[in-house]
Amino acid sequence: MSTDKYIYFIYDGECPLCRNAAMALRIKRDYGQLYLLNARAENDHPVILQINKLGYDLDEGMVIYDGHTFFHGKDALRFMARFGENKGFFNITNGLLYRSNAINQIIYPWMRGIRNWLLRRKVWQESII
Repeated sequence: MSTDKYIYFIYDGECPLCRNAAMALRIKRDYGQLYLLNARAENDHPVILQINKLGYDLDEGMVIYDGHTFFHGKDALRFMARFGENKGFFNITNGLLYRSNAINQIIYPWMRGIRNWLLRRKVWQESII
């Protein structure tokens, strides 16, 4: 494969699940270079501006951009499952859970609900401090 391929993984830096996924994700070397973009910290990056223009809501899920296509939410997790290395707990678990579209359809809403609960809990904890 060409060495000029790249992947952008765009995530919500405030979300503990998203942040951990970003740090644990390892894309197969033959797919290309992986760039992590925290949408809260790099909101003026051209890829994030394009995501906003296309109307993808990062509160509804992370985004992966491979230079041609944007994958959002459950499609991003499926991309990670298909092209992530089979190393490390996160990548192996992600591959098992999200490679199948049928399982992905069932699990993704639960995972997004946990993410939203963690964010609300974090905001609540910060408000009482």
